[in-house]
Amino acid sequence: MAELHLIGTVSSAKNFEQPRLFCKWSFSTDSGWKIINGNGEGQTQECADPFSKEPVWDHPIDIHFATQTLQGSPKVLLQVFCRDEFNRIIFVSYGISSIPLRPGLHSIECHTWKPIGNWQDKLKDKFLGTTLQLKSPDVLAPLNPKASTTVSPLSSSTTTQRSINKEVTPSKKKKSKAKKSRQDEVIEKLCSCDLTAGVCDINCCCDPDCTEAQQKVFSNCLDFDTDKENDDWYCHRRPFFRHNETRFILEKVVDSLFCIASDNLPPTYPITSKVHIEDERGLKKAIDDNPSSQFKWKIDPDRLKSVSYQDFNLSNTYTHGDVIIKIGRDSLLQFELPQTGFGKACDFIKTVKFLEDWKSSCHQTKLSSKNNFLFPSNFNNITVLASPSKFNSQYLLQDCPKSVCLSVNMSICSESWTKCQNNKTVRSLCGENSCYNVVKKVRYIIYHNGSEGLKNIEVYLQLTNVSSTFKQEFEVNYKWSGLNQSKVFERSGNPGYSPGKYIFVGDEVVNKTSDTEIRSVLLNTSHPYLTLPSTDKSGVCKKIDRYPIRFLEDTKLKCSISIETTNFSTSDCIKLHNRTYEMLMGAQNFADINFDKYVSRSGNVSNNHTDFWVRIYGKIPQNVISSKIVENEIHCSGLVTSVVFNIVHSRITKPGVKKNHMIVGVGITFSQSTDLKWPKCTGKNCRDVLQVNIVSFVSFHDVSKPVRYHIAGGPNLDISLPYDFFYPFISHHSKSVGSISYQHNVFGISMIVCILFMIYKCM
Repeated sequence: MAELHLIGTVSSAKNFEQPRLFCKWSFSTDSGWKIINGNGEGQTQECADPFSKEPVWDHPIDIHFATQTLQGSPKVLLQVFCRDEFNRIIFVSYGISSIPLRPGLHSIECHTWKPIGNWQDKLKDKFLGTTLQLKSPDVLAPLNPKASTTVSPLSSSTTTQRSINKEVTPSKKKKSKAKKSRQDEVIEKLCSCDLTAGVCDINCCCDPDCTEAQQKVFSNCLDFDTDKENDDWYCHRRPFFRHNETRFILEKVVDSLFCIASDNLPPTYPITSKVHIEDERGLKKAIDDNPSSQFKWKIDPDRLKSVSYQDFNLSNTYTHGDVIIKIGRDSLLQFELPQTGFGKACDFIKTVKFLEDWKSSCHQTKLSSKNNFLFPSNFNNITVLASPSKFNSQYLLQDCPKSVCLSVNMSICSESWTKCQNNKTVRSLCGENSCYNVVKKVRYIIYHNGSEGLKNIEVYLQLTNVSSTFKQEFEVNYKWSGLNQSKVFERSGNPGYSPGKYIFVGDEVVNKTSDTEIRSVLLNTSHPYLTLPSTDKSGVCKKIDRYPIRFLEDTKLKCSISIETTNFSTSDCIKLHNRTYEMLMGAQNFADINFDKYVSRSGNVSNNHTDFWVRIYGKIPQNVISSKIVENEIHCSGLVTSVVFNIVHSRITKPGVKKNHMIVGVGITFSQSTDLKWPKCTGKNCRDVLQVNIVSFVSFHDVSKPVRYHIAGGPNLDISLPYDFFYPFISHHSKSVGSISYQHNVFGISMIVCILFMIYKCM
């Protein structure tokens, strides 16, 4: 037999308009629970605080339960009353909350409510004090042994009195005789918002990497299923009342939307038509058989505000969404960066907020020394608060400790973010219509440790010389401090790909032994994504930065490459041909005839088994490259100028998870060989320029089919009747039968839980 010991207090109340309040409380349990010691109900004293208007009761609760089942676990019912100026006792609100069954110290915030009624009831409530009440408050905690039990694990109590409730509804699942695939087994264990392995994702309450201390900075939970309102199984939109034959007037207050929040139905299993692609012929058939998967592109290769420190809440630590505070000379400021306004110019200001990654760009049109956002000193010579609760106003007048006031560490980078070096002595200036060493790109990396605040801030700058309007790019990224970054990687969805996420590509690795051959796929950490050549302002293909393909984003990109030669020959055409392949395929290195490249099936690259990857189908055309000179033109034959990526995907439909997609096939098709010609240069020591426009296409093909749900049958109940059930109607029937039996598990666990109740009024 299990035991549950609750020791705690009904602490206080907040956000109530009434000054003098008291609370009646009672515990509601199922028949399987029994009170051994303590009182199951009680009432706090009447309390009023005219200054904070937050009555503090600290009413003790000490109750000891014994149980044989987890169903019908204790719930606390709260009824708040007040005393008005006429010395009348008036009902205020109801509240109910589940008791956590996990040992430890918990802080429970119970939001309360009350019935409103129509306009007449509202008038009586305001002027007469006759509020609407339920006939029996017990309806708020129905005792239904067949209903599912909801367990709400809560965060530990903090000075900010914030906690995130994550509801978990356990249900017994029947063991399916059908053998599940390895992919389906992983999908059942995944958390849809856990997109970074080894790191606590912000506001992802189901992330196993998040500790209880890290969850204190969460502002909400992202792992709740938000698709039920679009599911006809759970939501009903038709009006419930077709005819009104009563003497009452039926008034429609809200739309006819009735949704089931939770249920205790048997588990459902989706029956989908899965597409299996095993070769290039199967890929082509999957695309041709789907009428909505037509190719979408026409291939045509030729073609600042100062504020005082009183305006900030300095009593709490940073939580998700809070403004990052910057220290000025004699005041506190918001940490701000420029952003676009009604046009492309940098006219507006973006406030940097805690744990919110941000990336944007705008055009700087004011090239003068008065524009501080042009110079590196504006992004480097700043100091921010590591945690508001550690700040003292005296720090504005004297030296601030480094643990409280963080200085930014600056690095100057070349064309990419990988080549950077520390440099704090950069000299920038603006003259007549020209500026030197102005900031072109800004990247902030802010290291934090959750509720403990900021630990380090690094800024990386790329500089340039300008004489006209230029584009300025900004980026802010947050990272957990003290993590092993080698074990951290971003997922593109969980489970399956999410729209707009990158597509992972890997290399096949074969390990051979004397007896076996093991094949696996490893992610290329230096070039993990499937990419396309991108262009700069002049239309030339970039050598370093490539455009990563985003899931469900049909793409067409065009850029040009060129080579120069003084003595044109076939070797120049071959060189141009190789440059074209190198640019089209990039770091993927598809030079072999037989591809050894794979694409992650679900966007989760934690498993290197080939079942979790999809082979890329395609063939490198073996063209014969030739050259010739005809009159004043030079010719190259057998060149390839474009490539098409066909990505076939199917939607995941599984109750309780988001509707993401799985990639089931990827194919690469190169254009037919093309003959190109260019004018021959004339003159002494002239150089011929061979320029080619290359085009890349990406088309996504959805082969998902309608889903049919099969409702699993309920449990078989072996019910028999006692021998005298039909007495006296069938007195001659003497056959003896047994009675219904139930099997219970006996728990040998004794739990002590300290509970701190907080009551909030719903506004």
